[in-house]
Amino acid sequence: AGEKAGIIKGGIPVVIGETTPETRPVFLEKAQTTGAPIYFAEENDREDYPGIEYELKGLYQQKNARTVLTALPLLKEAGYRLECAVALPVWWN
Repeated sequence: AGEKAGIIKGGIPVVIGETTPETRPVFLEKAQTTGAPIYFAEENDREDYPGIEYELKGLYQQKNARTVLTALPLLKEAGYRLECAVALPVWWN
């Protein structure tokens, strides 16, 4: 976790896909010391993204999708122009 936390840079939002009780404090401490906003994808659940259905049923695939769905609004807020080949739910606009 310490090595992975090394990518956290000051003022740059970071999305953490999954933690354990041992790794979460490492990420929190690094984010706090660098002043980086931190978001934990595992805190979001399917209800946070109405209209999204996961085609891939494996648990790790759902966790990966949740991580992406946590990061997308942050990228949009940062000014990235994101286009998608599928229709996005109303909450995305």
